[in-house]
Amino acid sequence: MLRELRRGGSSRRGDGRNAGHDGPGGSDGTGTGPIRPGGDIKAPVRTAYVAPIYPDIARAAAVGGTVVLECTIDPSGHVVDARVISGHPLLNEAALNSVRQWRYTATRLNGVPVAVLMTVTVRFIPHR
Repeated sequence: MLRELRRGGSSRRGDGRNAGHDGPGGSDGTGTGPIRPGGDIKAPVRTAYVAPIYPDIARAAAVGGTVVLECTIDPSGHVVDARVISGHPLLNEAALNSVRQWRYTATRLNGVPVAVLMTVTVRFIPHR
């Protein structure tokens, strides 16, 4: 699992909010974990794609469908963690193996590259 260290000391107040900082992890863009894209934080763009290998058993059974994954992308654009949210059991591992090889542009918060947590969809279409 990806861990980021907060620079300096804790800036937490007793009420659980960051003192004098906007957004996750403070104004310097560091935090204790990945952030979700949205608002002013642009989603990373995929720069390297590896197609999933359709499992033979799924192909023989004409199983198709969508696998939805939650992925953590580190500040350099590598997928460092991925887990299945939903999908067919015959397709899940192939989707994970593929997505773990994808690469993305860095996402920046206040000009600093940050880790991102995002949802990825992989589709498997059986050919007849």
